[in-house]
Amino acid sequence: WDEELIQMFGLQANMFPEVKFSDEIFGYTDPSVVFGKPLPIAGLIGDSHAALFGQNCFMPGMAKATYGTGSSIMMNIGNDPLDAPSGLVNSVGYGMDGKIDYVFEGNIHCTGDTISWLKNELQLIGSASDTEALATSVESSNGAYLVPAFVGLGAPYWDNSARASITGINRNTTKAHIVRAALESIAYQVKDLIDLMVNEGGIELQELRVDGGPTRNNFLMQFQCDILGREVVRSAIEEISALGATFLAGLAFGFWKNLEEIKTLYTSDHTFTPGKTPEETMELYSGWKRAVEKTLL
Repeated sequence: WDEELIQMFGLQANMFPEVKFSDEIFGYTDPSVVFGKPLPIAGLIGDSHAALFGQNCFMPGMAKATYGTGSSIMMNIGNDPLDAPSGLVNSVGYGMDGKIDYVFEGNIHCTGDTISWLKNELQLIGSASDTEALATSVESSNGAYLVPAFVGLGAPYWDNSARASITGINRNTTKAHIVRAALESIAYQVKDLIDLMVNEGGIELQELRVDGGPTRNNFLMQFQCDILGREVVRSAIEEISALGATFLAGLAFGFWKNLEEIKTLYTSDHTFTPGKTPEETMELYSGWKRAVEKTLL
């Protein structure tokens, strides 16, 4: 616990529970309440952090992106809490074997929620699965960019006053172009954070592993891969956070021995390989940055 904060709020350190690592046993259940015998309580870890562990991001430079209503991006930076680039935070990834692995972390407000907006408010699609066919029915977004600042912009901009915009539309813009621009906005926002981690954080990206419902959209994942210019590995398990907590619980009471054994249990569904040139990627991403600048005015 932070001694400075404890003193600031006029509290006492002995009021707080003991801090433990995630691979430790925190206690046991009351046998009179659960199953008639004491069961170990272990695998305590936050949602996004559990996803990091479930994705086996055990080495510096390994990153995970969880796509849900919003998105959580984390990159393992090792055992030293490096200063995070502006717009990101340094956080505890997980603790085990008496050591802590730290991460650079950034959170995006609207990713999957943008797809919900297309369905519920604009009524452009009947279901989220419709977006892939629409996006691939056109060759590009035809210059359209959607900046989904419906509740402001999260990392790395952190502007709660920003509001969503669609720029670059013309007389030939169709429903398919808008849907494609919406999906592309998800990938652009992830690139914003990964680029910061690499270029300003000084940690080379080794691999990006992805999970969550929107990752089932093959167009989105291929575009994510293209815009990053790096391979993207999709987990075979959509709810990877539950798996990460399970791994840590199993390590706590000896069901699994170590990380090497955990690594053998990781399964990917597909690895996406970049298909665009650096010049194409730069042109697309420059358009995104201009669209964001207009939104932030």
